[in-house]
Amino acid sequence: MKLFSNKKGFIGLWADVFKGFMAGFIFGVILVLLIVLKVIPFPISFC
Repeated sequence: MKLFSNKKGFIGLWADVFKGFMAGFIFGVILVLLIVLKVIPFPISFC
């Protein structure tokens, strides 16, 4: 298959995307938890 001729580059690209996504997801979860627990004041109340 010509599509996967550069398999190492293809896998590496998705690994970078996945690592970036996981880092962003973990950061977002921590940020939301801090806001919900009133550690960081947030200008807009969710209620």
